[in-house]
Amino acid sequence: MIIVTGATGFIGRVLIADILNKMAGQKVLCLVKPDDGTELESSGRKILDDLGVEYRFVDLMHTVSAPLVLPEPVHSIFHLAAITNTGDPDHTINQIGTANLLRLLGTAVGAHTRFIFASTVSTIDNRRDMNAAAVESTDLLRPFHTYGRAKRDTEAILREQSEKLGFELVLFRFCAVFGANNNLKGFYGQFASMAKNGALLGRINFPGKVAIIYVNDLSDLLIRAAKMPMSKKVELLHPVAENLSIDEISQTFSDALGVKRKRIVVPSFVWQLARVGIRAFFKLEKVAPHFLYNKMWQLYLLTSNAYYCESEKVPELFPDFKPRKFADTCKELLVRLP
Repeated sequence: MIIVTGATGFIGRVLIADILNKMAGQKVLCLVKPDDGTELESSGRKILDDLGVEYRFVDLMHTVSAPLVLPEPVHSIFHLAAITNTGDPDHTINQIGTANLLRLLGTAVGAHTRFIFASTVSTIDNRRDMNAAAVESTDLLRPFHTYGRAKRDTEAILREQSEKLGFELVLFRFCAVFGANNNLKGFYGQFASMAKNGALLGRINFPGKVAIIYVNDLSDLLIRAAKMPMSKKVELLHPVAENLSIDEISQTFSDALGVKRKRIVVPSFVWQLARVGIRAFFKLEKVAPHFLYNKMWQLYLLTSNAYYCESEKVPELFPDFKPRKFADTCKELLVRLP
């Protein structure tokens, strides 16, 4: 049996279709949150209905009174449910929701189970050498953002529970995932719109490097991980197709749109000063309003290599995995621009 959380989200709805196609024959149960009135949630449930996938309403923020009664043991768990909006100050859905998920599944989870968890590269935004790409073995410092810290804490919880309950754990630190259905108000949507309109911010040579991957390729990698022979190891993976600077992402959008980009070149010493100033501001996290702190953190991503990472493990485990490039797929999003 396969359990999926976050199936109604941007990545989850692609993953569900892949599971039905590439893991056919296994019973699939999606745990979805009660109706919150959002278009994303309602359209996601419609996709599940159209695919004939069974789902149950579960609020992982509330402690379960009793485990689910399941018809068979759980062999694979894809745990994607999270609040990814960094503007939200509360990301305890990660720690609390994961603990409640394990309680909910009870004895259906054990040595026969592989637990795949969607962590984030926000966990790597603070490290000793910001010029080098972080790999799975890189020694990390305390993440600057509560979102990254919540994910790091959840990784630790799952490592402990993996040891206790005997399940195999695979931690995926998701990078900046792109695809046709990206939120137009999100990172990719905003920079695509700025490229189309020639907006000032879209013309600036922001130097921050970002690890990116196409959503369909990420989904394929998740399926590959689920189908690996059981090894009883904890795997930590960085699913990365390529690293591009924000400047390069903006230029790629402009090229795909056929729009001439009047690039604004800010001297490198200005970016260096900006990084120093932002990192100093981070010391005020306890007293700064979260919306302001989050905006400064987002600016930090644009100016630094906070999301710059590579993988040592993915090529080793999946040597035939060949993810697509951003330039080859970004038009899928561009056709949705108003």
